[in-house]
Amino acid sequence: MTWFFAAPAPAGAVVIDDGEIREHEWMTPAGALERRDAGDIEIAPPTFVSLFELSQWSSTDDALAAVAARTPERFATRIAVQAEGPVALWHGDAGWPQGDASAEGGRHRLAMARGGPWRYERHAG
Repeated sequence: MTWFFAAPAPAGAVVIDDGEIREHEWMTPAGALERRDAGDIEIAPPTFVSLFELSQWSSTDDALAAVAARTPERFATRIAVQAEGPVALWHGDAGWPQGDASAEGGRHRLAMARGGPWRYERHAG
């Protein structure tokens, strides 16, 4: 299980210790997603979804307010395979119960195209 937290990081709050953190670069959530799609950096699917959500807000204050106002979610992943690559399906996706990415209906998934951009979809059917 992985937990993600959102909090402000004032100057000096993050320390590069050459332990767990060896290489670093500050970037916006949208910038990190662009660099992933360009093949410059790797991002795990849970981090991709968190960055995608954070990229929807134009400021740290807006993001923190929106995150504080909602109920935390839990994601139980089912992986389906399509010709383009794997698809992570979550509750709310029409294909989630059977692990079928071709099922018609609502979407809550991350399509992870091999060698191409990933696509996060979330909408009612």
